[in-house]
Amino acid sequence: MATLRRFADALRSAQWGHVLLELTLLVIGILIALAVDSWMDDRRDARLEHQYLQQLAQDLDRDLATLDEATRFEEKQVEYSALAYRALRQGIAPDQREAVAAALGALTSRRTLRLGRATYTDLLSTGNLRLIRNAGLRDRIVRLYENNE
Repeated sequence: MATLRRFADALRSAQWGHVLLELTLLVIGILIALAVDSWMDDRRDARLEHQYLQQLAQDLDRDLATLDEATRFEEKQVEYSALAYRALRQGIAPDQREAVAAALGALTSRRTLRLGRATYTDLLSTGNLRLIRNAGLRDRIVRLYENNE
């Protein structure tokens, strides 16, 4: 009972103005800390977005180089096919036998086209695709990689 009486006396003698001021300062301090934390998170997310977009651009540049190389290979295959067709259709001149044999040998090789998607896979698996704030760009990126599949 004495403890309860002491607690009641402390409440009566408390200076409520000081208590209210301290509580207000505490709440303002917490709100400022939350705002600073949010600002820092936004800056970190913007940096990550920039890094991911750079990595996606590098991946796409590598894909373009791969596609160019595949195009050159297929064009060469068409040339070899035309040479082999003419040789079968019209006969082979003795000086062209080696070229036709090489063309027929080259026609037996094939290449599998594989485009890179490491950055896109990372964006999906980490949930960081949301970091790309431009919704139209984000949708085009998703569509590109889905179509490539």
